[in-house]
Amino acid sequence: MGDGVRVLTRIMKKVTAVAGKAGTQLRDRSRSAKLKVLAIARASRNRTEQGRQKMKKAYLQLLEITSRVTGQAKKFSREIAKRVKRGNLSVLHKAKTQLDEMIPRVQQVLHQTRERVLRGNTKPDGKLVSIFETHTEVIRKGKAHKPNEFGKLVLIQEAENQIVTHYQVCEQRPADATLLVGCLEQHVEQFGRAQCVWRRIPDSFPPLVGGGERVCHFSGPRSARPRTDDGGQWRG
Repeated sequence: MGDGVRVLTRIMKKVTAVAGKAGTQLRDRSRSAKLKVLAIARASRNRTEQGRQKMKKAYLQLLEITSRVTGQAKKFSREIAKRVKRGNLSVLHKAKTQLDEMIPRVQQVLHQTRERVLRGNTKPDGKLVSIFETHTEVIRKGKAHKPNEFGKLVLIQEAENQIVTHYQVCEQRPADATLLVGCLEQHVEQFGRAQCVWRRIPDSFPPLVGGGERVCHFSGPRSARPRTDDGGQWRG
């Protein structure tokens, strides 16, 4: 929310510099928002019930500030469209485009913050991680000592000597168990053959041994191995 207030205020300042005092007057609430963000950061370090109450109070105040700034930005956009605010058309048109793009994102952040802080819902619909890169996702490693990362998951396939043969930016983070078959098919399509031999066997069978063939084993936890139609797992 702090970023949303900062960006919307910056755009409205540009409009005011061009249009002057016509229409809605800008009220700069960026300093108040910054103070509330700092208050939330300080309260988050206090694990007691008192600290949680302080953080909730600061969040509610920040929600109020952000809502007011968003409402003001809507008025600026409408007044630019109705030619209440006049001036350099190029600057005003660009500012309106930026406002119309950013306002829904800030509103989504307001919605998901209310859901999380007031209702305890950490998975609201259309969750937004970044107002600047809306496609960004949270990438969790699944281990306590590994910090969360943000971005998009990239699937990279390598041949011998770590030569990259294929890559793919995943729209959504896939389960590990869904990747193996597609990777093998991509490798066969590209090189005409698989690098190793893969077989389907029931879970009750022990891992295959070489027996003169090159054998590969699927790395990763047992639960992540892709399943077969007969209830077994892919092994090599």
